Amino acid sequence: MKVKVPSIRSLGLAAVMTLASPVAVSTQAAAAEVDDAPPASSSTSCPLPTTYSWTSTGPLATPKEGWVSLKDFSHVVYNGKHLVYATTHDTGTRWGSMNFSLFDDWSDMATATQNAMTSAAVAPTLFYFAPKDIWVLAYQWGPWPFIYRTSHDPTDPNGWSAPSPLFTGRISNSSTGPIDQTLIGDDENMYLFFAGDNGNIYRASMPIENFPGNFGTEATIVLSDSRFNLFEAVQVYKVQGQDQYLMIVEAIGANGRYFRSFTAPSLDGTWTPQAATESNPFAGKANSGATWTNDISHGDLIRTNPDQTMTIDPCNLQLLYQGRDPSSGGDYGLLPYRPGLLTLKKTLSGFYQPVKTDGVVNTIKAGSTVPLKFNVYSSDNTELTNPAVVTMTVVNVSCDDGAPTEEVESLTTGETSLKYTDGHFQYNWKSPKNPGACYAVSATTADGSSITAQFKLR
Repeated sequence: MKVKVPSIRSLGLAAVMTLASPVAVSTQAAAAEVDDAPPASSSTSCPLPTTYSWTSTGPLATPKEGWVSLKDFSHVVYNGKHLVYATTHDTGTRWGSMNFSLFDDWSDMATATQNAMTSAAVAPTLFYFAPKDIWVLAYQWGPWPFIYRTSHDPTDPNGWSAPSPLFTGRISNSSTGPIDQTLIGDDENMYLFFAGDNGNIYRASMPIENFPGNFGTEATIVLSDSRFNLFEAVQVYKVQGQDQYLMIVEAIGANGRYFRSFTAPSLDGTWTPQAATESNPFAGKANSGATWTNDISHGDLIRTNPDQTMTIDPCNLQLLYQGRDPSSGGDYGLLPYRPGLLTLKKTLSGFYQPVKTDGVVNTIKAGSTVPLKFNVYSSDNTELTNPAVVTMTVVNVSCDDGAPTEEVESLTTGETSLKYTDGHFQYNWKSPKNPGACYAVSATTADGSSITAQFKLR
């Protein structure tokens, strides 16, 4: 296989290449094996992609008789099965809410019983609040802008407690008022994020020991843009294995509704655009792979557990979303929204722990051997295990003294080699005995996809 020399631009390095002679790993072709399931390893931690590409199901379910739409999905895994709450709309003017009876696989959603709630919980947010061993259902439109109820059995749509106020404040320059709440917690605080259909995203917080409770009347604007660029349906998640949080916000573009993404190092931190344009969105017509809808709208990323941390696995991203027939129109409440599921396409996934990416320079002792772990997938997300499908390159680069650094905590032994083991590729790179030098190590597939880690030897 021809060695591909990554450019400085493709490496994301500000440095100038000082030695343009890559060191390629020799690989021996073998029959490729496949595995439909991604590896499940506690040592596996993926960075978020910077560019997203998805595959999509068709509509997973149609509303039962009397309803025209199913939308605003909130999902958890409960006792190993899928539990989904959603907003409904009837054939007239009434909004409502429901849940699906537990189902095993997404293909079973079409036949799962659709259970109406006797008291509407529009735009639901469902999660388990672990500190107090209670389930929480938050929603909008009632005696207060946002409301919550609690339960010990989230499968019963009408077994929730009496409503309590979650947020009692007002916002300016909004025709809807506070809309589309989501909740998330860290070790110390619970946070409420919401939109206003006015180009702003808001945040309120309280000590975690005070939750469930009322966030009060005050909220801080954390993002501001045009109305259509920050419209509604905000969701916030903890990225598993990373010191990072992900926010997605629904926007309205020329080709339908789509999601923009933002990241922050903490829930009270500054949010930075990540995949935030209609041409390069988090999820939208440009990259969804869906043929039955132009809209990729209000939904929920599939979480690794149901608790208040709202943790997602960037190695295995899926988005339960609402879409509709592109030919439909008219009254918004009567638009025929249906559930669909996006699954992130993967070509290269990694590098995993103990190596860092995303601009971090890994520091190691000169002459030591570092394990670089990753996975390779075909265009249909089938995992590939033949070392011949990937080329490894090592390039000596000028050091970027302004980049953040982090010591690699776990090293290995032996000479440079590439093999597939324990559910992933592992490239053991024996670094040169050249203290003070910097290197970029890349894995590249035939389609040009590449991942890179940067190293400084001490």
